Amino acid sequence: MSDHYHLYKFLNDRRSGSTHRRFDYRRVHQYTRAPSTSILTEDPIQVKHHDKIFSSTWISDDRVVVGTKDNKLLAIDTMDHTLSEIPFAITMPTTPISSPTTTKHQQFEREPVTPSSIPSKRFSKCEGIRSLATNPSRTLLAVAVADPPCVMIYRLPELTFLSTTAQEHRDAVFSVQWIDDTAFITGSRDGTMGLWGIGTAKRWKTSGRVRDIKMMNTHEAASLSSIGNVEIWNIHTQQKERHMPLWRTRELVCMAQQQHLLAVGSQEHVTLLDTRTGRDHRSHMHEFLSQDQDWGVRSLELRDHIVTCGGGRGRISFYDVRNHAFVPSSSGQPYQSVSEGWFDESSHVYRNYFYGQHRLTPQAVYTLAYSPDNDAKLFTGGGPIQSSLKGCHAALWTCYN
Repeated sequence: MSDHYHLYKFLNDRRSGSTHRRFDYRRVHQYTRAPSTSILTEDPIQVKHHDKIFSSTWISDDRVVVGTKDNKLLAIDTMDHTLSEIPFAITMPTTPISSPTTTKHQQFEREPVTPSSIPSKRFSKCEGIRSLATNPSRTLLAVAVADPPCVMIYRLPELTFLSTTAQEHRDAVFSVQWIDDTAFITGSRDGTMGLWGIGTAKRWKTSGRVRDIKMMNTHEAASLSSIGNVEIWNIHTQQKERHMPLWRTRELVCMAQQQHLLAVGSQEHVTLLDTRTGRDHRSHMHEFLSQDQDWGVRSLELRDHIVTCGGGRGRISFYDVRNHAFVPSSSGQPYQSVSEGWFDESSHVYRNYFYGQHRLTPQAVYTLAYSPDNDAKLFTGGGPIQSSLKGCHAALWTCYN
């Protein structure tokens, strides 16, 4: 049996007073210093005929709601792996604005980080359900949509549609965060943030296109701009309180937050910021290289002293902030690779450029979500990083096996 099991058995016996066996306490130190993430095992979930899971959130101890690039809202039961599609309340255009013709070079382009049109048309190149969030009481679900830009509200746990709001945004809504049970904020590619609630609808301009937002406390929020800044805002006065320029500015996509600490993902690095500091680089506490090399950090979670990273190369890694080191997996590697997932092998893009090579094409991890009821359960979702290649990945990672 594994050392992790023997450690568990030893500690359990000692607690009950029935232990008579000796244990190497150097092993106790090793495994109590390293979190249980080192023994996470993947349970793949089959999600076929959908394109790229961009967002996810837990709505109960065993149910996850995900949003896809093709504007599908799905509820996944992590116990029996059943899927149910939630009615999408917005009518999409029946014909695309742009030509479907794709050049050879475009087949290998990554999923766009910040498409070039600004301001974009209402139905722009940016697609998908980009962010999901539940309010503190878990009675409402906010769904942030890129095309058309808006936020849809659903009632939980029934997942019945209630309303559409935040339609004043002129471009993709990339992030949504609840302030309390009735109000939330948004961040958009149109370069604005919004505050929405009962009798409240406010927008204000930021320094650039907003890629992600995080609530820091009851009155402050952080925004990540595509031009390389993190800004701290008073959401009640809509005034900027602090401005933190970033050293790493390529492919800024995601943030994670815990108390005053922010983790920011870029093309090759994760940067840790102390948001209590001033307006310069003194806010930079630490940075570390991504295990996905230059494929980009696509998703982040921050729990206690562990930063969980999901990358464009299909790897999940766990960085211990206290020890400034990655937690090794059971194989000794500083990361774990996700399963190959599903690819649309019938598409002309796959047949012409990727036939027989899907095992060499990574499934980017676009979203990470720990269960709020159990830190030993982690959901991951994503799809091919090539924008024109259709596919999907979903999995539940647990410490139970």
